[in-house]
Amino acid sequence: MGKVRHSVNTWLQTLDKKFTLDESGRCFLQRDNETGVVVYAPEEGDEVFLYSDLMRIPDNSPPKFYEKILTLNSQTSRTGGASITFESSSNQLLAIFSQPIIALDSQTFQNILQNLPRTVESLRLQLKDIWLDCQKNLSNTPLMPSISQMSHA
Repeated sequence: MGKVRHSVNTWLQTLDKKFTLDESGRCFLQRDNETGVVVYAPEEGDEVFLYSDLMRIPDNSPPKFYEKILTLNSQTSRTGGASITFESSSNQLLAIFSQPIIALDSQTFQNILQNLPRTVESLRLQLKDIWLDCQKNLSNTPLMPSISQMSHA
């Protein structure tokens, strides 16, 4: 077992003895009704990744939806330091937080795990608002140009 996985396993065991990385380097954590978080420590490399599902992307998503997601993704004060990424196999948006192992200790790791579910819930609400706003704008867009729009062309 590599240094990263060993450290992460030690920190997970501090939280609860039943938490441990599986053979692929992942551990799913969920307390009560909180949002679930996957901890991932790859075999190679020196980073730890924590991620959670945000939402499934609807098939009829307008381009404006993607534009607004990209804008949100660039505003770390609104994402809590997490990045929004796309998982193509499940058509899901994920919140992902990565940190070099050298920047972590047990307490920092626990703090991140404690805060990530709230960050994910905040991002889900923001994405829902973005989706609703895009849908509202779509319903206000006429399917055909109005007569006044055509006469000005």
